[in-house]
Amino acid sequence: MADNPNFMKLNILFALGALSIVFACNNPTKNTVVANDAKNESSDSTNTQTTYQIDTIKSKIAWEGAEGLLSIVKTHNGLLSISAGELQTDKKQLVGGNFTIPLKSLTVSDIPKEKPGNAKLVKHLLAADFFDEAKFAVANFAITNVKIVSADSALISGNLTLKGISKNISFNSKITITDSTLTASTPKFYFNRKDWGIHYRTDKSFGDELIKPEIGILINLVANKK
Repeated sequence: MADNPNFMKLNILFALGALSIVFACNNPTKNTVVANDAKNESSDSTNTQTTYQIDTIKSKIAWEGAEGLLSIVKTHNGLLSISAGELQTDKKQLVGGNFTIPLKSLTVSDIPKEKPGNAKLVKHLLAADFFDEAKFAVANFAITNVKIVSADSALISGNLTLKGISKNISFNSKITITDSTLTASTPKFYFNRKDWGIHYRTDKSFGDELIKPEIGILINLVANKK
C-alpha cells in the first residue's frame, strides 16, 4: 500500500493540511473583529443632525489577504472604492451613516499591473467561487451604534453585508469633524471571510485551506457637509 501513488498523494495532502492548521494556531491574527448577528440600523433623527456626503474620490478602503503555508506565505494587498454614502452627526459627534463598495473597483497593488498575475488575482477574487461579483456586485456598511471613546475617537458598530450576508462588527476609528468636513480613519483590522460565506470553491476544499481566512481592512473616509 505504501507504494500506491494515490495513497502517497493522500498522505501529502493530509500533511500539508495539518501544517496549515498548525500555522494558523501558532500565528493568531491580531485585531480580528467578531462577527455577530446583524442589528437594526441607527435611525434616530433630530433637528440638530448634520449630514456629510462621502467624497467618493478621496475616500478609499485598503485590503489585505494572504495565501500559502509556513515560510512561503504570500501577502497580497490593494484598494477598493466607495461609490456612495453619507454620515450623520449630532452636536459634532458621529451618530450614523452608511456607504457602498462596488466590488468591481477592487485593485491589486503588490503585483505590477502589467504582470499577468495582477489580472489573474483580480479575476480570481471576483469570481463565483470567492466574492462572486457578478451576483453580488456591491458590499455595504451601515452604522448601528457609535460609542464615543475620546474627543477624536469612537468605537463604531455596523452591519457589513457581503454576498447577501449581513453581520455586525465593531472597530475603532479616529474622527475629525469641522463645520464643512468629516474624516474617519481606522487602524487595520481583520474579519473572517468564512463568516460571510466567502470560500475558494467550497469551505471543505483543499484550496480554501491555502487561503488565510482573515481579510485585513483599513478604512479612510472623507465627507463634505451637504
